[in-house]
Amino acid sequence: ASAKAASGGDPGAMTQTQIEEAKIQEQSEIRARIRCYVDQASFAMDVLAALSLRPGNKPVFEEAMSDLMPHFVKLLKSPLTVMKTRQCLRHLVSLVVPRGAVSRPDLLADALMVAGKGWLERSPA
Repeated sequence: ASAKAASGGDPGAMTQTQIEEAKIQEQSEIRARIRCYVDQASFAMDVLAALSLRPGNKPVFEEAMSDLMPHFVKLLKSPLTVMKTRQCLRHLVSLVVPRGAVSRPDLLADALMVAGKGWLERSPA
């Protein structure tokens, strides 16, 4: 291929080194986008967790939970955001789930993760 390029072959053809460099650059850009997404999601969940510590915010969270839950389920599916999401949900559960509504509210975040990943739908075989 290099002999063909040197002899005046296709001037638009990339060498193997250029192809590898392009792949590395593309991977770096993908990693940067993923890192940005994870950082933004982590920041948002930190803010939500902090806001959930104020009992006065309970009515706002009770109203917003139906809109937030699809996002939480999506975040629970990703290995990059699952830990932060479970942590955030534990804070929110303690605020919005009435005492006595479930016997173990501390496990609700974990139950959502299991449901979100579809683990219950898989066959044991």
